[in-house]
Amino acid sequence: MLQHNTWAGLHKRGSLSDDGAWHLAPWAALFAMQWIISWAALQAFVLVSADSLPDAAITASNLFFVVVGAIELAAMVTFVVLGTRNGRVLWR
Repeated sequence: MLQHNTWAGLHKRGSLSDDGAWHLAPWAALFAMQWIISWAALQAFVLVSADSLPDAAITASNLFFVVVGAIELAAMVTFVVLGTRNGRVLWR
């Protein structure tokens, strides 16, 4: 879709106002994949060393991971929205 919009906008004298979200959309999938892989690695570590870690440390690490992931997700959504808005303004 991104390549089609860019080609139509540049060569067919259309508008590139909708390209912002398509340029940033792959980052959402990349973030999700990396977050899931990191979560799996953390859970594997917790399972392997559960005997030597206190329950509070396990809970704290999981809570920290979820909070940081939510903050990163909010930042990514904000950047997608801002990039889309700026792209629309640029190609009016």
